[in-house]
Amino acid sequence: MHLDGVDITARLLPTDYPPNVHFTIRSVTSLPEEWSEQFDLIHQRLLLPSLRTNEWKETISEHFRVLKPGGYAMFVEITPEWPSGEGLKASEKVRDIVKQLHESRSLPFDCALRLPGWLTDVGFVDIKVNERKGPLGRKLGKFGEMGAQNHETVYRNMKKALLKERGLGLVDSEEEYDALVDQVVKEWHEVGAHYIWHLITARKPEEHDLLPKL
Repeated sequence: MHLDGVDITARLLPTDYPPNVHFTIRSVTSLPEEWSEQFDLIHQRLLLPSLRTNEWKETISEHFRVLKPGGYAMFVEITPEWPSGEGLKASEKVRDIVKQLHESRSLPFDCALRLPGWLTDVGFVDIKVNERKGPLGRKLGKFGEMGAQNHETVYRNMKKALLKERGLGLVDSEEEYDALVDQVVKEWHEVGAHYIWHLITARKPEEHDLLPKL
């Protein structure tokens, strides 16, 4: 087995890894030409804050190109219907902020819902969508606490971009945003919430798939 990893920067890549692993620094919208029909499986996740609609389509076309006939592509993305749970007013406000921040940069916040259509347009078949819930808050156990820590970090890291946009009319200062995220984390721990993930799989057709059915 040979594994190739792709990222636009080396900053988050490991420095110690097995000899059958190789990393390439480049955009997923333009993979190496020599990779055509080389891979059995592509796994891509969490590019919601990274790709505009046209870039999503370019990326999917590149995945189709580098897969062997019969190979599979797998995507994991968060849906716009989060958080799920009762009494999550602060969480819902942050969701609206995150949504508007994405839309202000022409990033499709509903990419998880649009992926099946984009995959169909490129030529993928056997497209399946599986929904998974990701727990948030210590009320939901160990994984809920881990999820809360992870997503709190994501929210705090968005602050700089948000303030660049002057709070999008939703928050007026750094202090106000910090207090809002504090309230979100408190809600998660006290009430419990979930993110909704879509695991989407699709297959590149083989020659016999393209033959007319008698």
